[in-house]
Amino acid sequence: RSERTWDYRYCWLRDAAFVVEALRRVGHLAEGEAFVSFLRDVAGAGPLQPLYGIGGERDLVEQRLDHLEGFCKSKPVRIGNAACLQKQHDLMGEMILCLDTLTADPRIVIEETEPLLRMVERFVADAVIAVHSDDTGLWEFRTFPNKYTFSHVLCWVAAHRGAALVRRLGRASRAAEWEVWADTYRQDILERAYNNELGYFTQVLDGRFPDASNLLLPTLGIIDPRDPRFVSTLEAYERLLVEDGLMLRYRHKDDFGETTSAFSICSFWWAEALAMVGRLDDAVRLFHRLQG
Repeated sequence: RSERTWDYRYCWLRDAAFVVEALRRVGHLAEGEAFVSFLRDVAGAGPLQPLYGIGGERDLVEQRLDHLEGFCKSKPVRIGNAACLQKQHDLMGEMILCLDTLTADPRIVIEETEPLLRMVERFVADAVIAVHSDDTGLWEFRTFPNKYTFSHVLCWVAAHRGAALVRRLGRASRAAEWEVWADTYRQDILERAYNNELGYFTQVLDGRFPDASNLLLPTLGIIDPRDPRFVSTLEAYERLLVEDGLMLRYRHKDDFGETTSAFSICSFWWAEALAMVGRLDDAVRLFHRLQG
C-alpha cells in the first residue's frame, strides 16, 4: 500500500518524446510526424506544461475521491494530476531533442519549416530564461523547488541541439548565437553539479544528494562517459542507490516521506551507463536480468 496513488491517464510530454524516438528507430515514422503536429498544437495553445489530456486538454484539476478505495485498499484515489501546473524546466530540451532527431531523419519530410523554426526559437528562448529560476524537477517534487541538475542539463540540450537543428535548416547565425551560450553554460553546469568532496554528480546544482537521472548525462552529450567525474558517479550510485539489484531514483525524503521503490527505467539507465563506460559484461548481465 502507498499513498503515491497518482492518476496517470495523461500524456507526459517527456515520456512522449522518449516513445516517439523509440518508434522512429524501428521505422514507425508516421507517429513521429504526428507528434510534431501535436507539439505545434500544444505549443500554440500556451506555455508548455508537463502533461496534457490525450486531446491536448490543459486543465487537469487534481481531486481526491475519499469514498473510494484503490488497489489493495490503497488510498487516496485521485483523479486529475496537479503536476500539470508545475514548472519543469527540462521540457524544452526534451522537445528539441525529439525534434532534432526527427527532422534529421531523411525518411521524415517536414513540409513547412517556418512553423518548426519558430517553435524551436521559442523553446530555446524559454530554456535560456528558465536557468535563472527553480523548478520541480523530472520527479515532480511538490514542495522542494530547486535548481535540479537534470533540468539544467536539458536547458543546455535545448540550445545545443536547437543550434544543430536550425543550422541544418539554414539559420547559421542563430545557431552560432546559441552555441556560444551552450558552451559557456555547459562549463557552469559541470562545475556546480559535480561535488568534488563526495565524488559524484548531485541532484541539484551545488548539492549533495545522488539522483539516478544523472546517469543520462553522457547520453545527453554534456559529458564524455569516460570522464573520471562520470565514472566515479556511476560507481558511487552503485553503492548509494542500488537496492536488491535495482536502481532507486534517489534516497532522501521527498514530499511523502521515505522512498522505498525502484523505478525500472532507472535500472535501464544504469545498464546503458555501464555500457558507455566500457563495462560491457556488467551491462549485458544487468540488462538480461532486468528483462527477466
